[in-house]
Amino acid sequence: AQTGVGVVAPNADLDLVLGSVHFIDDWAFDDPARTERYDEWRIEDLWDRYFTDVIAVASAGIVDVIAHADLVKKFTRAPAGRAPQLYREAAAAFAEAGVVVEINSAGLRKPCAEVYPSPGFLNELRAAGEKPVACLSRILDHYRPVLEANYADDYPHRQQGAQTIIATPRN
Repeated sequence: AQTGVGVVAPNADLDLVLGSVHFIDDWAFDDPARTERYDEWRIEDLWDRYFTDVIAVASAGIVDVIAHADLVKKFTRAPAGRAPQLYREAAAAFAEAGVVVEINSAGLRKPCAEVYPSPGFLNELRAAGEKPVACLSRILDHYRPVLEANYADDYPHRQQGAQTIIATPRN
């Protein structure tokens, strides 16, 4: 999962490195042309593997931000009752690794019709002390209630109608 970033990041003078998981082995699980491969997996095993990989990326010490942290939900296949535990584990690992989590509106235009990360995942991130970073301005109107309810102290621009939230990585 981290091989490509590991090759690029040490040799580049980068201010910020985003990490994400788009492949499980050789399968681009987020590619609409390759959804038939979902049938090869028990959905619980797929989600466990995805979160193992995204935690490994966060823990490798080579990224500052985890992007679209729950991309595995894109095609609406989710294990019943398993997601909250995986979100808790990932949130704790992200906090320990000192990475922040991007809030990404792309999911609103995908089958999941939900921002990455989900409101439930955001709640777990907050509980673990994480401060997600909103990178795209269009998400604020959609996510304003979640941000205000869970990040009121970290959301000082809400009164001014700011369109971006920036969190500085701890590394």
